[in-house]
Amino acid sequence: MNYFSKRNIVILVIAVLLIINIASISTIVYHSYGSRRIKMTEKERTSMRDFRQELNLNPQQIDEFGKLGKKFMIDTRMRMDEMQKIRLALINEMSSANPDTAKMFAMADEIGKLHAQIKRQTIDHFLIIKNNCTNTQFDKFVTLFQRSLMDDNYSRWSEIQGRGRNARNGNPQQNK
Repeated sequence: MNYFSKRNIVILVIAVLLIINIASISTIVYHSYGSRRIKMTEKERTSMRDFRQELNLNPQQIDEFGKLGKKFMIDTRMRMDEMQKIRLALINEMSSANPDTAKMFAMADEIGKLHAQIKRQTIDHFLIIKNNCTNTQFDKFVTLFQRSLMDDNYSRWSEIQGRGRNARNGNPQQNK
């Protein structure tokens, strides 16, 4: 029996392609439904634990802040994901043979609207937290919030400038 006949090879190729397609579709479906569940990263969990300890929150405040933080995180992450999709579309449009400036300007406007929504949401979240804190807790919260923003901004700016944390050896000054 000739196992390498033309018919057998075609059947084998079709079977392999079918398996690859099923695996690809399964992966896409899994990740699109899996990404809807918002999971806190280790950094976020550590940050929340430090936050509770620093502010010396009571059990009721811990429960309330947990609910507020989760809602805030879900809402902002959805907007940030949408901004990322638009940024990618913008890069693709800029890279095209004949970029459409009107389309790119519309994308930039949409990114700006989403960014403004995130900022408004942050302000609302900040004010709700303020109303649920004692004066001492709120003063500590402001300090933590400022430090967090400054650390994030420094890290992003340093990476843009080529002076950020080097993934190979952790030396932020290597690229100078």
